[in-house]
Amino acid sequence: MRSPRRVEAAQSLGAEVKRLREARRLTQGELANLADVSQQYISDTERGLRRPEVEKIDAIAAALKCPAYSLRALAGHSGMDGAPPDDQEAELVAAYRSADEPEREQILRVVRALLGSSG
Repeated sequence: MRSPRRVEAAQSLGAEVKRLREARRLTQGELANLADVSQQYISDTERGLRRPEVEKIDAIAAALKCPAYSLRALAGHSGMDGAPPDDQEAELVAAYRSADEPEREQILRVVRALLGSSG
């Protein structure tokens, strides 16, 4: 039996993957081809039935042209080692998830500025 936290993480990830996929006007099959996974894998992920491993999350993120760390955090993976997020990371993810699109862009600009990265 999966823990409630893992279930919530899988559902959060799935909702975000679906939102991003639809925003980019991709079908599940097109996303699957870009990420080198099956269409069923994308479907299960979007429905919260699957919590992909870090490598698959990275492939899906690349296909969606979004930062892998954002999908990793939603899935309950953090950092390069896939460790679960601490309370502060979880708070940041929750704030990002509750933000509308302009607020999300602003959050990302601030984070990128703090990290000294571009994009």
